[in-house]
Amino acid sequence: MLGACTSCSVSCSTCLGSATNCTSCSNLTILSNNQCVCLPGYFLNANTCDLCDSSCLTCVSTATFCTGCNLLQGKVLNGSSCICQTNTFLNTSTLICQNCSFRCLTCSGASQNSCLSCDASIYRLINPTSFTCDCMPGYFENTSFICQLCVSPCLTCNGASTLNCTSCISGYILIGSSCVTTTICPQYSYDGFCVDSCPSTTYPLGNTCVLCTNNCSLCLSATYCLACKNGFIFYNNTCISICPNSTYNASNICVSCPSSCVKCVHLGNELVCLSCLNGYYLLNNVCSSQCELQSQKFVLVNQICIPCLYNCLTCSNISSNGCLTCSSSYYFYQGMCLNNCPQGYISNNSICVPCFGNCSICDTLTCQKCTTGFYLTKDGGCFPNGYFSSAGVVKKCHVNCLSCTD
Repeated sequence: MLGACTSCSVSCSTCLGSATNCTSCSNLTILSNNQCVCLPGYFLNANTCDLCDSSCLTCVSTATFCTGCNLLQGKVLNGSSCICQTNTFLNTSTLICQNCSFRCLTCSGASQNSCLSCDASIYRLINPTSFTCDCMPGYFENTSFICQLCVSPCLTCNGASTLNCTSCISGYILIGSSCVTTTICPQYSYDGFCVDSCPSTTYPLGNTCVLCTNNCSLCLSATYCLACKNGFIFYNNTCISICPNSTYNASNICVSCPSSCVKCVHLGNELVCLSCLNGYYLLNNVCSSQCELQSQKFVLVNQICIPCLYNCLTCSNISSNGCLTCSSSYYFYQGMCLNNCPQGYISNNSICVPCFGNCSICDTLTCQKCTTGFYLTKDGGCFPNGYFSSAGVVKKCHVNCLSCTD
């Protein structure tokens, strides 16, 4: 009816001229070409805008029908789904695509044991047991983590040398870690050649020269080293990283500590014990069977025999007030050894004793100053105010005197 108001479309908040010619929009929609469309990340569902799935940046029809993907999550569009790219996997905690191990083509997790497929163009195959992408047979992983071709006559190997074979091509047999021909050499076979003697880094096994192992640079057998590679220490004909207890490193050779030491170290020209066997005590960097505790000049702390400290001659402990007697020229006072006796005390055979009767400063015979409330008499005594000494007898002053002398 002419002049009658007609309701706008449900998608419009306001409209002009027709129900679908929107001029403003309701929540979760924006105006586009006079139409109200859902905000990015929402889709129209029965006249309402619903949120797209978290894997989608934008979607239509349903929450999981993606039309765009969140690049911050590292995902790409595949049909109507957002998936992680090759060499990445979805972290289910953060919902972000993370890189696979560099050895994997596709994976289910970040570790090198989570591969799903491998890149054959770089000579890697999936290990169905460990789920790792290992080098193909005939290749080994070098220090740059690249699968490198084994050298002939190795069929398989664990290194770049002909001394790193694990199996051999036809016509060769594996001796130790070397492939040698079946030709019998008059002396020794080494690296496919006949030699008169084995090189220094090998040892003879039958008539074959086998590479020294276990970090040995020179050896007599697989278990008997004569010298070690750089970075290793020689000990009982083996090559190790750290010297065991009761030995110390002397020019990359483990040498025995003194018999009573558990741990020791060589400092300069002196061999210093750090800890001792049970029944021995660490004293002046040496393990001793006695600590002379009876002399009271030492104190035992955690099997370490420690001389008395703080100028003590003898002591009961190593605290500053643990002295029993003092070294020469020091004075004993309440468990401490001092340069001088404190005020109110005087030395008696290097022991600080209190000054006599109400005296605060004294020498060996007389008082020099009395404590508060007492006065110093001519003969060096201290008497309370109102009293005096006469012929060794204490008498009271006249009632009008505060203090007096006779």
